[in-house]
Amino acid sequence: RGSDLRLDLEIEFEEAVFGTAKDIEIDHLESCTRCSGSGVEPGSQPVTCPTCAGLGQIQRTTQTILGHFTQVSTCPDCHGTGKKILNPCKECSGKGRVTKSKVINIKIPKGIDDGTKMRVSGEGDAGKNGGPSGDLYVVIYVKPHKYFKREGVNILFETQISFAQAALGDTIEVPTVDGTEPLKIQAGTQSGTILTIKGAGVPYINNPSRRGDQFVK
Repeated sequence: RGSDLRLDLEIEFEEAVFGTAKDIEIDHLESCTRCSGSGVEPGSQPVTCPTCAGLGQIQRTTQTILGHFTQVSTCPDCHGTGKKILNPCKECSGKGRVTKSKVINIKIPKGIDDGTKMRVSGEGDAGKNGGPSGDLYVVIYVKPHKYFKREGVNILFETQISFAQAALGDTIEVPTVDGTEPLKIQAGTQSGTILTIKGAGVPYINNPSRRGDQFVK
């Protein structure tokens, strides 16, 4: 199996709330198309490794005062394949894999949180000797917002009102991720009071039709 790869992706606060799709470019190892991953130039065949006689392993026996000990290890010449390439592929130099750039589109779900790791199956490095490809892991980083802070599925926002508005009450316009919303300030509201705008928060990632709230301090 090929190696897994990691890519860090930074998105905007609103993109994390509402979801988005991103085209990302990656460099990974792909199976060589010229030799189909065999490492052998087309028209040629690998030969049996003379070092291990095609077994892929070599044995070393040592004599000690306790008796004979046999150690088995991977053949250093054929790396365990049992075959040796005399005419390597001109495209991949006998490695069976080549590095290529690729653009893939990933869908970022609504409500994704900072630090979430997304797995893209089969987009890691191709495996050796025709083995399956590894996976690509995309780690999401959400940029801080100028006004909003996130706590789970809820959004926090702080605003200032005048003494008269606090004493007599008023209706103010408050920014949300959906746009501005009217918020009623009751007469006699104290500094530090937290009011709630229902359903103006972040969608639940497992139930996008349901959303958290926005708390206004």
